[in-house]
Amino acid sequence: RSSYNSCRSEMGHILRWQGRNTEAAARYSETIRVWSELGQQAAVARDLESFALIAVAQSQSERAGRLFGAAEALRGANGSLMLPPERREYDEGLARLRGQIDEVALAHAWAAGRAMDLDQAIDYAAPR
Repeated sequence: RSSYNSCRSEMGHILRWQGRNTEAAARYSETIRVWSELGQQAAVARDLESFALIAVAQSQSERAGRLFGAAEALRGANGSLMLPPERREYDEGLARLRGQIDEVALAHAWAAGRAMDLDQAIDYAAPR
């Protein structure tokens, strides 16, 4: 189940890289719940970051800030690190986000995301 979900998650990344954000978000909506069921919190964080990157691409800056904040809190809680390509993509997305929103609004959105528990973050990223 984990390998299958990993393949599906990678397909989501490919779709997102191609700018097919609606399709990518639909894929992540499925994979994030499976990762959570499997206890793969690093993968949940990666999907939250992917949702945030989609929000940045769609100029949904408050949403992006909340999702980045939720992912950061989750990574901090479980000690997971980003791989170098993930870090580059994250840094680029965050730089774009900072160009879309003022620092005060970003700080508020980020704090709201950090305050979410795992289920709240998943439901926010991928409403049922």
